[in-house]
Order: sequence, then structure tokens, then C-alpha cells
Amino acid sequence: YFKGRDTCNYAHFLAVYALSEAYAMTQIPDIKTALELAIPHILNGQNAQGGWYYNLDASCPVIDTSYASWAVQALKAAKLAHVGDQAKIVTALKKAANGLLVLRHSDGSFGYTTVNQGERNAYNGLTAPCVLALQMLERSGDAAESLKYMQNWGPTFDKKKFKSNSSPQYYCYYLSQVRFNQGEKHPQWLAWHNQQKRLYTAAAITIP
Repeated sequence: YFKGRDTCNYAHFLAVYALSEAYAMTQIPDIKTALELAIPHILNGQNAQGGWYYNLDASCPVIDTSYASWAVQALKAAKLAHVGDQAKIVTALKKAANGLLVLRHSDGSFGYTTVNQGERNAYNGLTAPCVLALQMLERSGDAAESLKYMQNWGPTFDKKKFKSNSSPQYYCYYLSQVRFNQGEKHPQWLAWHNQQKRLYTAAAITIP
């Protein structure tokens, strides 16, 4: 069980995600051994609703879309690396898709948690990570309305468009992958890529 400095322990998901990709590339046995010990914590931390809540508390019925999206990324990476109990991973991922869709609104946006589903705005909601998770779960068809909802969103470092405790970089991380998964010739990816290229280049030049 990987414990990080954050009180909710996102660190376990990130560690499994990173190690899964490392194992897929290197096939180092020690990495596989670590993963086989770590993956069951994610599987056992999934609640009956198909989601996850802080500190892998499976007894809590609340689904947190930010937390659950990292769980999906970690398990999908483990699946692609062919490590861990593949049957259980596949089952967990199928449940995860249904759990995330509980948070989808009629306009395609996603809420934050099942106890506060109305919390959203153009640049603050958890729509992008949920769409990325659905793409990873091969449920892109369920994300069609969500992609329309985000069609005019562009990359930004402007914190005024976010809540005070939110990170523009977090938003860019997710939506960059969503756009890329739409296809390298898709108009939304091309527009995002060109805007982000200018944004990041300018930021790199101005940072002392």
C-alpha cells in the first residue's frame, strides 16, 4: 500500500499507474511483484456503486469522480501491462464505467461527487477526467454529449476560470488526452494542440 503526503491518498493510484507502465516497457520481475501486492488494494477499494472514495474506503457509497478517474487509469495501465488478476481488473473496470455515468448530467457535464452533483462550471467540473476514463473503458459512445459540452474549451493557465483550490494544469492534463484520443486529424485535437503549443512555449520563455 503506497501512502503519499495527500490526506486522501491519490498516491497509490499514481504509483500503480507508473509501475504498470514501467513494467510494460521493461518486464522487470521486481516491478511485477510490487504491482501484484498493490493492485488488490484498488480492487478491494471499489465500492458497490462502481466508484471509489478517499483512502480506498469501499464502505463509503460516495463516488468521487476525481479519485475514481485515477483508479481507472491505474487499472487500465495494469490491464495493458498484463499484470495482476486480469479477470478481476476487467470486472472492476466495467463497474467503474457505470459508476461514473451516475454523475453525468443531461447536458453532458459531470458532477464532482454523488453528494454534490450540481457543482460545476465551464472550467471547474470533472467532465474531462470522466470522459478520459470512459475513453479508456472503451465507452466513448457514452461520452458523445460530454465532448459536445467541452467542444469550445481551450487550454489555459488562467486561475480565474477555476476555483481557488483547482489547478489549470490538472485540467490541461486530462483534456489533452481526451482531445488526442479523438484522433490526430480531429478538428478539436488540432485546435487544442496548436493553442497549447503556443501557451506552453510562452510560459516556458517567461518563467525565470
